[in-house]
Order: sequence, then structure tokens, then C-alpha cells
Amino acid sequence: MTDGQFTPPPPPLANYGNEPSPAITFANVLPVVFKKYAVGRGRASRREFWFFGLWGLIYSVGGFILILMVGSVLGNSPIGNTVITLIFALWQLGHFALIILQITVLVRRLHDTGKSAHYLWFYLIPFIGAIVLLILAISPSDSGDNQYGPQPN
Repeated sequence: MTDGQFTPPPPPLANYGNEPSPAITFANVLPVVFKKYAVGRGRASRREFWFFGLWGLIYSVGGFILILMVGSVLGNSPIGNTVITLIFALWQLGHFALIILQITVLVRRLHDTGKSAHYLWFYLIPFIGAIVLLILAISPSDSGDNQYGPQPN
């Protein structure tokens, strides 16, 4: 109570995503990002953003190479077409999961620069929107704590 008014306690998950992350390396960025799956709270350093983007690129190129290799080995046979279709479908499901992760990492990256998630609306502007978000993603972090949480490692 403050000045005779009741102040309700914060919800149990109010601080979820704001706890400090371990120092981000290329090897440990995946567990850090998957732990915050679909969590738009908190902040993501440039290092976390770009390392996760690199993992996404490796996944995309690796899956494409796998499909090409299986296609060249099995050829244009009924079993080959079935296997390639199955691999492609699983690869696309993985991309769907990555899209959600990439959006949440971008939201946390925008928070790190002091910007709101509303800046994602720039994606609706062809070409220019992606460039604006890229510029925001490479911009330096706010030093110290900001309204979105403590500064990431």
C-alpha cells in the first residue's frame, strides 16, 4: 500500500525474458534463443542477433544442399521424389519455427536500441522497410538499462 491505495503485485511472468543471458557465443546462441522462444520481452545484443541469423543461414543453405544431394543420388524416381518431398516439407516446417524465433530476436534487438516492436510494421513497406530494420538492427545498443530491461552481455 502506498498513500492508502492498494498496489497489486506484478504478474508472475512480468520479468520473464529480462533476466541476464550468459555471454553470447556462436556455440551457445541457440539455447539462449530457444529459451526465449516467442518471448518479446527483454533485450538482445547485436551479437545474439547476428549469431542467430548466421545459424538460420546455415540451416537454410544446409537444407538446400541436402535436397540437392538426395535429388542427385536418387534421381527422378518415385522413391526419390517422395524422399525429396518429405525432406522439403520438414525443411519448410523448420523455416516456420525459425521465422517465429527471428521475429522475437528482432523485437528484442529493437528493444536493445530503445525502439518499440511497432517498428516491425516497416516490413510492410517493400525493400525500404527491410533496409530500415537492418539499419536499426546494426545500430548500437542503449548503454545501461532502458525501459525494456537490463543491458545484455
